[in-house]
Amino acid sequence: MDMDLQSYLFDTTVFNTFLKHPHKGDVETLRGKGHFYVTHFQRDELSATPESKTKGNLLSLFYAIAPKQVATKTSVIGYSKLGAAELSDGVIFNEILSGLNECERKRGKKRKDNRKDALIGETAERNGYIMVSDDRCLCKVMCSRGVHVMDWNTFNSTISAGS
Repeated sequence: MDMDLQSYLFDTTVFNTFLKHPHKGDVETLRGKGHFYVTHFQRDELSATPESKTKGNLLSLFYAIAPKQVATKTSVIGYSKLGAAELSDGVIFNEILSGLNECERKRGKKRKDNRKDALIGETAERNGYIMVSDDRCLCKVMCSRGVHVMDWNTFNSTISAGS
């Protein structure tokens, strides 16, 4: 692969969007257009999809894209897998987590556990990856931190244009 290609970290939402809107992208259009990454959370979340047909389709898509798994930059007990997370002081993780919680509160959303999203976001930030997500709060928080963020439509347009 060309070293000049961009590096993208996919959030789990991207796989769901891709599957729901197949006309908005094709796995073959991704080939040779970038370096694609995930943490263990994306595959874990796809594997936990309750409906078996949807789960099978999501996992087939995941393996067809074949993103490389990278370790999260912080380890959180009860969330991180041994060997799939690094140790840190947790400062960046906690800043992102606080931002996500505040964003969701302002949007009036039912409070959800944002630790996985914070770990994914921190990994994108500290590795210098472009974050690809359709999660509004995650995109907003990461963008405010100076991380290059794209939603699926923007990513797909960029890749399709050959940029």
